[in-house]
Amino acid sequence: MKKPVITPSTPSSFRLAPLASHAQTELFECITANISRLRKHFQWSRKISSDEDFNIFFNKELKKRKNGESLSFLIYHRNQLAGQAGIEHIDQENKKGDICFWVDQKKEGMGLAFHSLKIIFDEAFYTCGLNKVSIRCTYDNTNAQRLAERIGCFFEGIEREALLIDNSFSDHYIYTMFQKDWEEIKIKLEINREAQKEIYTII
Repeated sequence: MKKPVITPSTPSSFRLAPLASHAQTELFECITANISRLRKHFQWSRKISSDEDFNIFFNKELKKRKNGESLSFLIYHRNQLAGQAGIEHIDQENKKGDICFWVDQKKEGMGLAFHSLKIIFDEAFYTCGLNKVSIRCTYDNTNAQRLAERIGCFFEGIEREALLIDNSFSDHYIYTMFQKDWEEIKIKLEINREAQKEIYTII
C-alpha cells in the first residue's frame, strides 16, 4: 500500500451528482469537447461519432446503473459539468469493480478528480460492499497513474496489449485498493463520510 498524499479539504465549488436522464445534453457537450483526448484512453469514447451513438451510450449507462452493474456520477465545478467518475464492472459475486474517471481539460489541475475519487472509493466499499477496486490506465495516461499513486493505490503491474486503439495495442497499468487498506488511508486523508454526503446525493 502506497502512502497517500495529504491534501486540503474539498473545495466548496465542487460537487458530485448521480448520472440521470436530465443531464444527457450537458454530458454530450462535455464529451464532445473532450472527445479527441478521451479517444486516446477510453474505448467507449471511440464508439461515439454522432448524436445517435451518444444516445445509445447514455441509455446503456443509465441501464447499467439501474441494474447495479455500475455506479456513475457527474463531476461539477461551479455548477458546470466538469467530468465523470464512478465504479464500472461491479462484480458482487467476487466483491470487486473498476474505478473510472475523466475531467474536462479546461478543469484539470483543480483537484476535481482527486476529490471525486475520495467519494467513489467510499461508495465502492460502503455502499456497494466491495472488497477490491482497480484503476486501469493506458500506459501514456500519466495523469491517472499519478492520481492513483497519490491517493494511495498499490501498483499491481502491467497488463500488456490490453486495449486495441487505432489498430495498435496499448498496455494497461493496473492499480488496486482493498477495503482494509482504505480504512487506514481515509483516516490519513481526513475523510469524513458524513460530511462528504453534503456534496453528493446517492439514489
